[in-house]
Amino acid sequence: MKKLLSKIFFLSILTIVILRLGEHLFIKEDRFNFTNYNFNRIADSTDFGIIFFGSSKSYCSYNPTIFKQNLGLNSYNLAGQGQVLEVTNFVFGETLKKTKPKLVVVDLSYGMIEFNKVNSIAEKAKSFQLKIFDNYKLSFNKLKYIYNIYDKKDIFFASSPMIRNHDKWINVNKKFYKKEFIRGKNNMFLSNNGYIGTMHKINQSGLKIAEKMNLGYNTLKNQRKLTISDEEIEIIKNLAKEANQRDVTILFVTTPSIKGFINHLSFYNDLEIIMKELQYDYINLNKYFDEIGLETSDFKDVQHMNYSGGFKTSQFLSKYIAKNYDLKPKAFSNDLDNNITYHLLTNMKNTKELLTSKFNFNDSFIIDQIGYFEEADNIYSFIFKLNKSSDIDLIDGFRGYIRYYNGEINDKNKLVEGFPLKLID
Repeated sequence: MKKLLSKIFFLSILTIVILRLGEHLFIKEDRFNFTNYNFNRIADSTDFGIIFFGSSKSYCSYNPTIFKQNLGLNSYNLAGQGQVLEVTNFVFGETLKKTKPKLVVVDLSYGMIEFNKVNSIAEKAKSFQLKIFDNYKLSFNKLKYIYNIYDKKDIFFASSPMIRNHDKWINVNKKFYKKEFIRGKNNMFLSNNGYIGTMHKINQSGLKIAEKMNLGYNTLKNQRKLTISDEEIEIIKNLAKEANQRDVTILFVTTPSIKGFINHLSFYNDLEIIMKELQYDYINLNKYFDEIGLETSDFKDVQHMNYSGGFKTSQFLSKYIAKNYDLKPKAFSNDLDNNITYHLLTNMKNTKELLTSKFNFNDSFIIDQIGYFEEADNIYSFIFKLNKSSDIDLIDGFRGYIRYYNGEINDKNKLVEGFPLKLID
């Protein structure tokens, strides 16, 4: 019997060791994986001023480069797609073990807890959480959260990407595949500081919803009496408690949306009352559409903002933080600065110059300056600064082309690639 128990104990320890050492090789590439990889790469050497937590609403809205530019604080966005508040609580705690920011910004929205334990692990809301859990090593803390969310029959499956993502076994030799997520994404707003933007604008059906709901202003369109649950309140308290214990300031924010705020207005009214009673810092940005300057063109859909919306919202919130918090600037240049927002904010001063004299691209466009920067290994972004006299309304009718050579410059080695032109005001 003792021998059997010893074998079971040894086998259990061996299994745990194998899982801990090998599980990172089986994490599927996605946005949070790329974001978390970059964060871990610099966490030990970077003094963070602000870190953002929440769902996709957060990572589409809060551009860390703008906060760094305005506040002089290194900033990062650790939000995850579909991330519910309980998982935010887990990510929050794990992050504060690695670094101590001056301020954390936590996004709150209706549907923060939207599944129960007996629901299938394949359910959309539950599967989204796995993409986040997979990026953290197996630990008792991780297992505790997984046990609270998933049915007991799914716990082993949920906690081990090595078992769940068995199709990855063929790629285990690609030790650093996570670095390759950005390749082929053709999205110059996929930043290495956690933010992701887009130039897409809301479609016609979304425009009709926006018109019906007055773009998200404080007009009651839904009479359902929705309130914040006791479970959600408890998680908010836990977040505030952990921040206080670690001497970190916490700000709760509700991100602007067109549909969500109006559809769940009574929930947000109740949330605001509760936050005041608890004496927590909270701001609902849906009440500041005019001050932010948001329009329908600043949204990619009825819930999420595009690049221009995120730019405006980040500018507004950074000014709010500067006014209400005494956060002394402490930032330094690092590779988080190498993104499109940084180069636009510094008026192309930090790009590598290709052309500085004005010339006519065609009858519609006059280009004043061309610069470029290397976004990642062999991934380049080019910036064309247009003259004010250019007819920017016609830009969608043109494409850009780049000609380059593999080795000696001759027609045999010549390569040409096209790319869409994207206008940023």
